Amino acid sequence: MEAIGVVSGRWVRVSDPVQAERLHSRGFGNLKAGALLLSGSEALFLMEAGRLRMDSGIAMAALLATLSREDASLPARWSVYRDLRSRGIAARPGPPGSDFIVPQRSAEQGGGAESLVTALAESDRLDFARLKGSIAAARRARKRVLLGVTDGEGETTWYRVEEVDVTGTVKDDPAAGSSPARAVLVGNRAIVEDPASVENLEKTGHYGRRVGPLLHLSLVETGFLLSKGRVTVTDTHGNELSEAGLSQVAGRFEKEFDHLLNVYSLLRARRLAPKSGFKFGAHFRAYRRHPDEEHAQYLVHVVAPSDEPTWAEVARAVRLAHGVKKDMVFGDIGAGGEVRFFRVQRVKI
Repeated sequence: MEAIGVVSGRWVRVSDPVQAERLHSRGFGNLKAGALLLSGSEALFLMEAGRLRMDSGIAMAALLATLSREDASLPARWSVYRDLRSRGIAARPGPPGSDFIVPQRSAEQGGGAESLVTALAESDRLDFARLKGSIAAARRARKRVLLGVTDGEGETTWYRVEEVDVTGTVKDDPAAGSSPARAVLVGNRAIVEDPASVENLEKTGHYGRRVGPLLHLSLVETGFLLSKGRVTVTDTHGNELSEAGLSQVAGRFEKEFDHLLNVYSLLRARRLAPKSGFKFGAHFRAYRRHPDEEHAQYLVHVVAPSDEPTWAEVARAVRLAHGVKKDMVFGDIGAGGEVRFFRVQRVKI
């Protein structure tokens, strides 16, 4: 028997007590003063299942359009809710900062704890400022954060996001008594020629890449080594560059140079060996141990305070990282320069 619903703002109200109780007993809506208030997602799902009709006689498309005037995010949330229910997962309304709470059903999701689900559209941006509160709340409640991202055709792709403490065991000890290496800035790199300096930087700290007898250092590596007093840098005219001078020159090639250097320095402080991630479409690939001993564990992409990656960009990055068996980590830089690392993984539910 179909229940009868009436649109009430962004909700659908079922007033008949028997119908309301029957639907509520199956996990739908909230009972209030004898009536049942259904979310737009629930109402659309029940209409599709033939368990609800509107007293005005409007069809699903008209109901979706009507409710979306009050709730612009409804199409994405409905797609995510429908995907969960079609899998037999009983989604309940979530706390502030999330859309739903669902039980875990897959070892890939991380065991038996519940997850907080946020529904997004592919046109949305990856907003870590918004997610930080959800991640912190989930951690306190021993839950995980799942993101259901829907495309324009209503298909949902699932991601898990969590804050991670990226660390390694790489030693970076300059040879005793070694003098700062002399580097010449040429275009988007610095060149070190002295054999002893090449050996010291390449072997002890895994810096740069040897090309014949020369060591090529990236601009970020050069900036880090200059800040530690391990290199001196001159331009092609022989003028010595300060840290500020190098930053100014590097900014012509990479507008986010200072942010990249910030994250690179933190990775080094955490005893990782960061190298260029260009061939993987990221800023860095990071090794936990000596690069000759293992493949890089992480691909790290820096998200500056003004950046909000599109979900198309995130999907490409996560898919590529999975294909090369690495973790996709985003280094999010806060307004005050603080850096937090978030791992984003595609999951099955």
